[in-house]
Amino acid sequence: ELHSHYADASLARQFDALVWFDETSAVTPLGPEHAAEGMPETYPFGV
Repeated sequence: ELHSHYADASLARQFDALVWFDETSAVTPLGPEHAAEGMPETYPFGV
């Protein structure tokens, strides 16, 4: 490991707030009924 891969961090000096989540869960994907009308197909052909 190179020393340049690390950075010093002082939370109080670098950030205005800190948010901590004790529990998390997986994101639920939206179904096709939530797609905006006329939304372009972007993958893999619209790239």
